[in-house]
Amino acid sequence: MFKGVIFDMDGTLVDSESVTHRVWMDYMKEFDVQFPLDDYKKFVGSGYHMSVGEWLKTTHNLSISIEDMYSEKKTRLKQAYLDELEPMFYAIEAINFFANNEIQMAVATSSNTDVTHLKINKFGLTEHFSSVLCLEDVNQKKPHPEIYHKSIQNLGLKSEECMVFEDTLTGVKAAKAAGCFTIAIPNPHTAHLDFSIADKVFNNFKEAIIWLKESKLSDL
Repeated sequence: MFKGVIFDMDGTLVDSESVTHRVWMDYMKEFDVQFPLDDYKKFVGSGYHMSVGEWLKTTHNLSISIEDMYSEKKTRLKQAYLDELEPMFYAIEAINFFANNEIQMAVATSSNTDVTHLKINKFGLTEHFSSVLCLEDVNQKKPHPEIYHKSIQNLGLKSEECMVFEDTLTGVKAAKAAGCFTIAIPNPHTAHLDFSIADKVFNNFKEAIIWLKESKLSDL
């Protein structure tokens, strides 16, 4: 029986990737730069060797500094999250399902702490998570398993007692390296990636919960 569930945040619990892409697109229009979805996808959880800002600056020879670009993007993105952010399909229902079955829950995300708690607070989910680990809490980012090792430790559990939900290949690799049963739920930004290393792949949380209820892997 699983005793703990660890969620990635962006693209797994909340549809932040769509908002982030829209903010980048609108911002880049001020520089007469187009940033279509196919270009954005390469940066979402695939371990691409450059950041979005670095790629945009280099590819389009932008005069603005990386620091100024990210500062402005962060300001716009925070407001956009408050105004537009929505949970992924059936994510809230999944959290309530685990809570009702007294399963410990945690968040392990590569986002910054302030933005992560903004997302959690927006949907009133703070009370459900025994641990929330962010970019500042680790020395090495996914696909390194550090953030999952720490999450498991914070929950007071063993890796084999924890199940992870991820939407990206780098996240799945991190969770698997930590020894967790890993479920991939790709979104439109990551569906093109190969998730064959995941233990299970579902289209959404509803499918995953139905499978869990029927599976002998869980006594829920």
